[in-house]
Amino acid sequence: MPHRRFRHAAIAATPPMPSELAIGWVTHYLTGIAFAALLLLTGGMTLLQEPTIGPTLIAGLGSVAVPMSAMQPAMVAGLAALVALAARRLPAPRGARIRSLINHTAFAVGLYAAGRVLSGVTGG
Repeated sequence: MPHRRFRHAAIAATPPMPSELAIGWVTHYLTGIAFAALLLLTGGMTLLQEPTIGPTLIAGLGSVAVPMSAMQPAMVAGLAALVALAARRLPAPRGARIRSLINHTAFAVGLYAAGRVLSGVTGG
């Protein structure tokens, strides 16, 4: 991205950039933090006092839109935000879609669990 390159013909064939793994992981976790913050901004303190699984599932599964609409098209692995088309150019597109849904569901469950823990701390 610093070299104004946002798309690759084949990401696997592209030479790695210095520190790209660290940058990728930091960006990934910051994105997760942003989704958690968005959840709190939209749900308010109620989610910390009385967490429910619904809003966290919406946030977690909604976060699937990021890789399907930004990352996969940038790596020429899929088309924006359409689950049926996302990851279609990967060797196992169905598996990639399922893994993405499972991983983001785990993120949602983690958000819910954190809310339950924090509700005990905040007296909810």
